[in-house]
Amino acid sequence: FGGVAAANGLEFSSDGRIMYFTDTTEGTIRRFAVAPQFAGLVEIGPLAGPSIAPGSPDGATVDLEGGYWSARLRGGCVVRIDRNGHLTDRVDLPSMAPTCVALGGENMRALFITSRRTRQSSDELLRFPESGNLFRVEVRQAGRPPFSCRV
Repeated sequence: FGGVAAANGLEFSSDGRIMYFTDTTEGTIRRFAVAPQFAGLVEIGPLAGPSIAPGSPDGATVDLEGGYWSARLRGGCVVRIDRNGHLTDRVDLPSMAPTCVALGGENMRALFITSRRTRQSSDELLRFPESGNLFRVEVRQAGRPPFSCRV
């Protein structure tokens, strides 16, 4: 992990065998195979490059089907990328600065999206006055139960 500028999007596949990681500055969502007993990581290639959607990948979550939901900072959207790296869903927002996502709610199909209001120009804030809000959008894919572990 040399040269990481803005670590984000750390998530694991449901079976724990794949770790996803994003350096927001670099713009690539990377995948790593997790060795048994978390003895190490082996990079297995990108899940998605910067061109998959506007903006930069920031916070993320993984749904029950294994889809990776990525908030696209400066892109004004959240995208879902399947295990094969294909864009399957896109949610456009009234903010250019979504920062993180989580699936929850009664049926685990509510996608909660945080956004930031800081580090935006006056013009951006006039165009997107809802920046800094928390958004909720219903999606087709359900979230998964939280992981538990012994520490």
